[in-house]
Amino acid sequence: MADHRARAELFHLLSLENRLRILDELRYGDACVCHLQHMLKRPQAYVSQQLRILKDAGIVDTHKEGVNVFYCLTGALARKVLDEALGPLEQNRPVDPRCPCPRCAARGHRSPAPDNT
Repeated sequence: MADHRARAELFHLLSLENRLRILDELRYGDACVCHLQHMLKRPQAYVSQQLRILKDAGIVDTHKEGVNVFYCLTGALARKVLDEALGPLEQNRPVDPRCPCPRCAARGHRSPAPDNT
């Protein structure tokens, strides 16, 4: 039997445009707050709040690299829903050269994240 409550919560989390944009970006790979902040053109506190909500729901997780905290997608259901809703990933997407993210500075494009499900 399907867990309708859990699925309803997932759809509720996806109903905010900026959370959906964050999750879409994370489909391409791990991202730090500064990258997501630059992409959304929103303050760090706002981005961090949205990420905390997604992390508390078990949709994203974190890992540290030096002083930077990177966020990544977790859970097969969220990835499947995002893939269905947003379509296929663009290959070799260009990165905004103005992004302060340490990973963007180190490479000229973001590759799709491996599907670890």
